[in-house]
Amino acid sequence: MKRLFFLLPLLFFTSQALAEDVHYHVVVSGLSCPFCVYGVEKKLKNLEGVVDIKSELETGEFFVQVEDGVSLSEETIKELVTKAGFTLVTFEEIVLED
Repeated sequence: MKRLFFLLPLLFFTSQALAEDVHYHVVVSGLSCPFCVYGVEKKLKNLEGVVDIKSELETGEFFVQVEDGVSLSEETIKELVTKAGFTLVTFEEIVLED
């Protein structure tokens, strides 16, 4: 029984990691405070299929993880960032190899 409780979380995290293999690297200029980063994160999280976001205030970088089969367009991200009052510098899709 103890083994079952130990293995179930491992199976969950493993299957989740295998299913989510597309990330986006987004760089935004004009961020000056944590609240700016929060504003952009909030808008990104509202996009359908976004699973997780990691951000770096100092570099203006956002690492966006999406569900399997979901893709984001540069046009959509640029519009979102512009509406938030910032400038999109870089948009890059990163496909992780299994």
